[in-house]
Order: sequence, then structure tokens, then C-alpha cells
Amino acid sequence: SPAAELRHIEVGKGDTLAGVLTKAGIEMGEAQAVVNAVARHFNMKSLRPGQILNVTLEPADTQTGYQMANLTFSPDPLRTIEVMRGEDGDISSNLNEKEIEMSREAREVVIDGSVYGSADKANLPDRVTANAIKLFSYAVDFQRDINSGDKLEVLYDSYKTEDGYVARTGDIAFARLNVGNKEYALYRYETLAGQVDYYTADGKSIRKSAGLMRTP
Repeated sequence: SPAAELRHIEVGKGDTLAGVLTKAGIEMGEAQAVVNAVARHFNMKSLRPGQILNVTLEPADTQTGYQMANLTFSPDPLRTIEVMRGEDGDISSNLNEKEIEMSREAREVVIDGSVYGSADKANLPDRVTANAIKLFSYAVDFQRDINSGDKLEVLYDSYKTEDGYVARTGDIAFARLNVGNKEYALYRYETLAGQVDYYTADGKSIRKSAGLMRTP
């Protein structure tokens, strides 16, 4: 008689969840029950090649000799769906979501070649790099004014899980750009009314300088 075993099953191109489960040794009727349990937390149209199912099969009086005891599936780094068989044989599921906390991250980018390439080397996310360029474009032409050795410093919000996965990045709180002998610093400020703008060290709003933008 077969022994219980854990199988790591990779979804292939064109696969359906029910098809993957039946290939693994689960009868069609039960495979559909598992699909229904997963579908409570996940849109089946989002199933993609390369995703992994961890399925524990146990001996059973079925045509395949197995039945599902437990299944876990992580559609993304933030969510894990667990499907389990109860003592009464019923199949149920639950969704576990990792908590996300906001932290402040600081990066220093020394330009060597392209701005984006240098930012990648400094582990500055592309979205933050793009926002920093947009902020400083009121005063600097990034296509003509930037040279190797110039420096960009950014303090920004990062939303992470406890194990370090970055779910998303947020606003830039402070940024400083050194171009040759010139220094530009910008500070994010939100009023009590909820209006947000970035200001120079002497309190000038860059929003009012938008018409002078040097980088199209």
C-alpha cells in the first residue's frame, strides 16, 4: 500500500489547477473540491506557469490509492493559501497574509554612467529613481547636466514584510542631488489640510517652479 508523501508540483504552460491535481494522483471529483476551496481566495485566471503547489497525499481507498491531506499554494510572496482535509473528510481552506510595516530607507547613488544603472547598483528601486528625477527636473537637465561623480541621496518609505520582502515603495521624504559644485535639496511636507508638496531648504515650493522644468 502507498505511503503518505509530499509532492512539489510546478504549474506548466496551459495547465489548470484541476488538471495538475489529477496528474498528481487525486481523483477528479476531489480535485474539483480542492479547486473550489482555493478559488475562495484566488482568481484561477491568475494561475501562471512556474507557480508551485505543495501537496501532501495520503493512502486512501480510491482508484488512485491516494487522497489529498493538505495543500499549500503561495500565489505571491505576501499570501499563502492552505487547503486541508478535516477529520470528517470535508475540505476547507484559509488564507494567510503577511503583515506589512513601513520603514524609512536611505540610499546614496554615485553616478557612474547612466543614472538608472548607477541607482540599480545602489539598490535604489526604479520607481523611487524615477520620482527623484522628476522632482529635480525643475532645476537639472538629467540628459545634459549629470556627469560621473555626481551624487544622489534619497530617503524614502518602504513597505516590507518581517522576512524582508519589499511589497511596495512609497513617498520620497528627502532627496539631495550634488551636480558639480551645486547642491539641491528637497523636503516633502504635508499640510494639515492634506496638501503635499516638496520644498527647497529656503521654503520655496517646486510646484510653483514646474514651468521652469529643464528635463521634459
